[in-house]
Amino acid sequence: MNGQSYGVFLGALLLGACASHAPAKPAKPVTYAENQCGGASPAWSRQQVLGPESSPNRLSVTRTGFKWNGFPMSRKELLDMLRLARREIAPYQMIVLVAENDADCRDVRIARDAMNESLDCKNGPNCAEMPPEQLRKFFPDPRPK
Repeated sequence: MNGQSYGVFLGALLLGACASHAPAKPAKPVTYAENQCGGASPAWSRQQVLGPESSPNRLSVTRTGFKWNGFPMSRKELLDMLRLARREIAPYQMIVLVAENDADCRDVRIARDAMNESLDCKNGPNCAEMPPEQLRKFFPDPRPK
C-alpha cells in the first residue's frame, strides 16, 4: 500500500468511527395528549366548578408556546401576567389552564408551576385545568384563528 492509499484508508476508517459515535437525535417531546403531562394538582378546582355563567381567563399552552385569552406571549410575559393576575384577577375570577393535545409537557409544567407560585392554586379556587374540547364547549375562543 503506498502512502496515498494508506491516507485514504486511514481517513475512511476515521470517518466510519466518527459516524458510529454521532450524537443521538433529541427525543421527541412528550405531549399533553400522551398522559396529560401527569395531570393537574388535585388541589386545583375541577371543571364542574365552571358553568356557562362564568367567564374565566384562559392560559393556553400550544405547540408553539403560550397564549393569554388568545393572545400569544413569551414565557417572560406569561410570568409577568400571572404576577399581575394574583393582585388584579385571581381574587375575583378563575384562571383556566388549557393545554392543546400537541403541547410540549415541558411548557405545560412551566405554566402549572407558574400558576401555582403566582396564584396560590393550592389554597384557593383560583385555578382549574380542563381539556380544550371541554373549554370550547362552554367558552368559545375570544379571538378568531
